[in-house]
Amino acid sequence: MIFKILVALVFMFSINVHSAECTAYETSHPFYKLDGAHLSTGKCKTCASCHLSGTYMGTPRTCVLCHNGDPRWQTVARSASHIPTILVACDACHSTTSFTSNVKMNHTSMAASRCDSCHNGLYTKYGAEGKNKDHKVTTKDCRDCHKSTSSWDA
Repeated sequence: MIFKILVALVFMFSINVHSAECTAYETSHPFYKLDGAHLSTGKCKTCASCHLSGTYMGTPRTCVLCHNGDPRWQTVARSASHIPTILVACDACHSTTSFTSNVKMNHTSMAASRCDSCHNGLYTKYGAEGKNKDHKVTTKDCRDCHKSTSSWDA
């Protein structure tokens, strides 16, 4: 009986120490930059917000591994209508301080993709306009003819 009480006291003490430790790491995490919404939403105010069940090794460090709609992390997943950027890191266009406003597409990160994978008329609400109706019919990629996206000179 005394052993059980001692174990319970040690466990309670370790939780309190661990909580104090987490508070210290709240704004200066050694392995993941906690900024923007990660600090202000209240969802990331404790270690347990990301380190589920006290698991520290293997906690996701990329946006899509947490922001996938999994209720354990209480995050929103990328919408099905999002521009297809599977191989591009979210922070190439988004920031943690203003995720949906002031989004700037970093086309450099898309260099391996064809322009028409986004600029096909399906993603106009994201600013990815397709070819105009008078454009010459072609199967070539835009950059085969156009050398500048600022003037679209061919």
